[in-house]
Amino acid sequence: MVGLRWWTEHLVDGKEKWMFECRPDESMISKGDSRMFWSGQIIYVLGGIGLVVLSFIISSWSLVNLFIIYYKGNSLLYLF
Repeated sequence: MVGLRWWTEHLVDGKEKWMFECRPDESMISKGDSRMFWSGQIIYVLGGIGLVVLSFIISSWSLVNLFIIYYKGNSLLYLF
């Protein structure tokens, strides 16, 4: 993708440890691929927020919609 990789390891004591890696040589990563990847991530989250806002206007499920907006907003915030 864009030189990022992550996974989780389960330790002997039952805890999880998240591992993150980044490709040290970023010259092999295409700028177009990188832009496409990050644009897709942002469009997905913003599209989800837009659909929830539309649902909030049409529907009366306001509490559920507020939770979804909260979690989608967190996704967008932690992308950066």
